[in-house]
Amino acid sequence: MDAKDLKALRIVSLLPSATEILCRLGLEQDLVGISHECDYPETVQSLPRLTRPKLDPSQRGSQIHSDLKSLVGAGLSIYDIDVEQISKLAPDLVVTPDQTLNPHTLDDIPRDFTKIGKATNREQEAEDLITKMTEAALKDRDLYQAKKPALNKLLMAP
Repeated sequence: MDAKDLKALRIVSLLPSATEILCRLGLEQDLVGISHECDYPETVQSLPRLTRPKLDPSQRGSQIHSDLKSLVGAGLSIYDIDVEQISKLAPDLVVTPDQTLNPHTLDDIPRDFTKIGKATNREQEAEDLITKMTEAALKDRDLYQAKKPALNKLLMAP
């Protein structure tokens, strides 16, 4: 499918990794809002920030822990979401951590690319990125395996 055949979407990303995936899929121009934590790529920095932490990061660690425990214990989010602003932006797609992506292992990352690819009609682009990432990971593994005896010898040297 040609890029000209794709309908422009209005996308809100409330997850930094999703923002990066969307940009890698060529959808940076479709982003209309991001979370307070999104910091890459640099070009998304001017987009509206649609979340903010409920916790004060300047507090002592023990206080943050206590506040976090209270929020989670009450079943509340640790973030405030600017629902009014999201509504004004009128997104076609909102990518969230809880409903869209939830990686727990490295093996879950390709699944997230696939989910976003399907949701944005960029399935082929997502598959291409997965292939590139897999090839790079295998190359790195092979390089490590080739150098492992020398590394072990170096570590065992007196």
